[in-house]
Parts: sequence; structure tokens; C-alpha cells
Amino acid sequence: MNSQYEVVPYQPDLRDQVLKLQTRLWSTDLRVNDAYFSWKYERNPYRNGTPAYLALHRGRIIGVRGVFGSCWEAGPGRRQSHFWCVDDLAIEPEHRDRGIFSLIMNTALADLSAQQDGFILCPSAGLVTVLGSLTMGWKRVAKMEPVGLQSPRMERLQRCRMAIDRLPYVWRLTRSRWFDPRGSAGEYARLDRRARRGLLGEGMRLERSPDPVGMAALVGALGHDGRIRHVRDAAYFDWRLRNPLRDYRFLYAGGGGGTITGYLVLARSRSRIAGASSIRISDWEATTPEVGAALLRAVARAEVSELVTWAAALPAWGSPVLAEAGFVPVEQELRNRGCPCILVRSLRADLPESAWLLAGHNLLDPASWDFRMLYTMRG
Repeated sequence: MNSQYEVVPYQPDLRDQVLKLQTRLWSTDLRVNDAYFSWKYERNPYRNGTPAYLALHRGRIIGVRGVFGSCWEAGPGRRQSHFWCVDDLAIEPEHRDRGIFSLIMNTALADLSAQQDGFILCPSAGLVTVLGSLTMGWKRVAKMEPVGLQSPRMERLQRCRMAIDRLPYVWRLTRSRWFDPRGSAGEYARLDRRARRGLLGEGMRLERSPDPVGMAALVGALGHDGRIRHVRDAAYFDWRLRNPLRDYRFLYAGGGGGTITGYLVLARSRSRIAGASSIRISDWEATTPEVGAALLRAVARAEVSELVTWAAALPAWGSPVLAEAGFVPVEQELRNRGCPCILVRSLRADLPESAWLLAGHNLLDPASWDFRMLYTMRG
């Protein structure tokens, strides 16, 4: 069956086909997909190599797997290492369950391993990717443990929806946006209004654009405990927080001519392909737990429909603050299956797992990682 297919590195003359195939994953607007591809793969500050591997059937693209660069640091000297990351898997429905995923990844891994040693990551693998990858030498490192907080209004709407769902004929009404406002472009409206009225809290401000220099300065001032984390310097923030598929808000404590003492990055999907999207806490830092908690309270008081983040991808003080605010486990079916999670694989097939190390840290030990949703494309 696989003899019908050919896998090739991305070629510019196939760009239009890639963008069209990704209407299943990114956006139905080809212009948005073009902007996203350019941002993520062509303007990525860490790699300028092959941005994707393509499966062809009779000369037409029927599958794609993206590859982009990342830069991680670990150890007391903050030793930096560049890792490939894989993402954006899309396969035409009529060609699924034919081994296309394995065919693409085997070709990509052979090509990438010929270019360098080291490791390759899948930073936020979902269920389909996990099932396809574990049989190919990938290892699951850490589960992200999604948690969420619904506003009282959202809880009332959900209860109302469940009641109406039991009624004949009228159940279709609950599929309207009114019963699930998470996909609405106005999801930030309450928070924006509170910011305009100065109701966020003393010394806090809400922005639609990031402050890469100030955020990087705060991360630098907080120090590094040596665990594996993505580099968060000004260049990274400046690139990462321009994702065309996300609508961001940046809540800052301090600043105003001084230094930032805390920040909270909120992200909402602009795409409706995956359905309703909650507002996600993508990154969160503060000089003290008290400042971090004040940032979270400022958002919670705005009663956005639903806030979601990953309990395993926060500062050390983050989980207790979330628990006190009322966050509870969500996406239970995915959690039960250990998703989303980090997957890692050596580019050398002969490297024993005992040697999967970065600056002395075992890549397969969850305690080795200081992870954030920002390091993935979920945030």
C-alpha cells in the first residue's frame, strides 16, 4: 500500500497545496494559513531547515508533518541545545489508516538524523499522535494535567444546556453560540472593560501587545533552577507571541517606568475549526506567589467564560494558587489517557535511554523539566 506514496521534504512550489491541506487544522482562510506558515516555519529564530515533510499520492499532497526549531537550556551554566520539534500533522481523510503517519515520520527522522545528533520533541502530543509515536521509539515524558475554571454564567448556561438537551426538538437550540460563548470574538470584552475602567488592581495593566524586553528581564531576574526549559529571551518572546492563529492579552504587574514584577499571558484561538475555545493561561511568572495570585484574581473577576491551563506546566507556586481559585481537572478523557504530554526521541537509534541527557538531566524524568504551555502551539 505504501508503494503508492512518496514522502519528500517541503518544496516552495508545493506551498499552495500545503496551505490548502492545513485548512483542516489551522484556518479555512488561506491567507491566515500563509501568515501562520511564514511566522512559524520561515521566521522561526532557531532553524532555517526543512519546515515540513510531505506525503504525495500521484503528485498531490495528502499528508504533511511540520518541523520547526526550538532552543532549550539546562544545568547551572544554562547550556543551550537546539531541538527539532514536530507539529501540524494533517492527512486527507481518505488516506488515513494506511500507514501515512509512520511513512512521513520515518522519512523525516532518517533525514534529520543525517543532519545532526541530538533529540527531537513533540511538545504537546494529543491522543492520535501518542498512539502513532510510541511504536516508533518515542517516549512519553510528562502529562500536562489540564485544569479549568468556569465563570458562574458559564456554569448556568451549561446546566441549562443539559436540561434542554433532554427535550425533543428544541435540543438544537443548545448548539447556538449563546449557549457556549467560548468561541466568541468578544470573550475578552469583560476583561478589556475592567482594564479601561482601572478595575484590574493597583499597579496592573492589560495590553494587546507583548513587552518582550520586560518579560525577558523578569525571567532573567527570577533565575534558573537548572531544569530543562525553553529559552525565554526577548527575541523568543518577540517571535513567539506573534502567532497569527491566537488573540492575546498580556496582564502585567508593576512596570509603568519601572520593572515588571509579574505577567500573565492569555491566549484565545482565532480559528473555529476545532470548535469553542477557552481562554488559556499560556505563561505566568511573578516575583512572589502573592503577585502571581493577584494577576489571576484580576482575570477571574472579569468572569471570562472559561480559563484553562496545564497544572504540570506552571511555576512552583502556580498549582496551589489555581487550586485556591477553584480550578478543577478538565478534559477528563484525555487526562485518563495521559494527554496532552511531551514526547521525546533520540535522533540516534543506537543511543541507549540511559544516555538521553541534557546537561546531566534525564530527558525521560518529568522532574527534569520546567515546562510551559507557551512552549507549544496550544498557547
